[in-house]
Amino acid sequence: MANLSSSSPHIDAAAAVSAPMRIVAENVPDWEKLPLAVPCGRCGADLHSLTEPVCHSCGLEFVWDEVLPVEQLCCRFCSYHLMGLTERRCPECGERFDWAEVLSAARACLWTNNNLFEQQWSRKPFSSLFRSWRLAAFRPGKLWSKYSLQDEPQILPLLLFALMQWAVFAFGWQALAPLVTRAMNYFSGLEGSAIQFSYFFRGGQGPRSLPMFVGLWYGVTFICFQLYVQSKHLYRVRWQQILRVYVHSTAFAAWAMVLWLVVEAGIDLTLLLIPTIRPQINNNLYLNAGRIVLWLAILVTWLSIWLGYRRYLRVPHGWAVAGLSLWLAYLLTQLLQLYLPDVLIRLR
Repeated sequence: MANLSSSSPHIDAAAAVSAPMRIVAENVPDWEKLPLAVPCGRCGADLHSLTEPVCHSCGLEFVWDEVLPVEQLCCRFCSYHLMGLTERRCPECGERFDWAEVLSAARACLWTNNNLFEQQWSRKPFSSLFRSWRLAAFRPGKLWSKYSLQDEPQILPLLLFALMQWAVFAFGWQALAPLVTRAMNYFSGLEGSAIQFSYFFRGGQGPRSLPMFVGLWYGVTFICFQLYVQSKHLYRVRWQQILRVYVHSTAFAAWAMVLWLVVEAGIDLTLLLIPTIRPQINNNLYLNAGRIVLWLAILVTWLSIWLGYRRYLRVPHGWAVAGLSLWLAYLLTQLLQLYLPDVLIRLR
């Protein structure tokens, strides 16, 4: 293997732990016929003229067919194959082209069949959203097998996905509470019980409400991920890639309030069907059940971020980065909620 570490003091450490694949110098592009810059999917360094599939800047090992899909380098107007051209004008239709745009479109073609929301949000918004949410919430390992560092993150659909998650968490309880209330009162009537159920929202109002807290925590946590110099400097991870990991990792946690409501209704239904255990139940049971649901959501988020760092970003110690970021963001969010409203009032 050629020594590619002379230009970067970090290449040996990065290459040793960042990717499990074996370096094989196969399918090396014919660089004389490809007068274009080929950016690394993780750090953006130019891979042109390399003979071995490892980035000289961040140590990422890759597959040539993903980094440079030669067969997909076609004109977007007439689909003419552009390999070997030196002039940036298609000889078939006469339209000018930009090599960076051609390469980006060629890479994107490899991942359009995933049917994930990030790639298909404008064509199949509902089916792709359902698929992405299901995989992100319950099968994150399979989700990250469908993503590649060579696939450039799409910021707009990621932000839309994050916004929908926040809306489900913040308003899911209120939306389902009337339906659950009617169902529980119906069962109560069938059992001949005089108990009337009411599932009102306990999240509070104003700047210190639960929806505001979750929104702040979501944003502050993402900011905390930018503080870790190992992933930012040693492995050259970009904020767009961290955003992709974080947005998908919170897919399960978005349903925490809905799950809490279902658990409370399940407890009430059990008490309704087994009246003998009612004297043993108090309000602490409901509170502890809610805490368990929220801690479960945090645990799943932590595990999903860890998998994203390991399988997608190929960065080690993702478990520590995820845990410290969530904990630090929680403390900062508590401080913001405690003092920010008073500061805003004084500024007025």
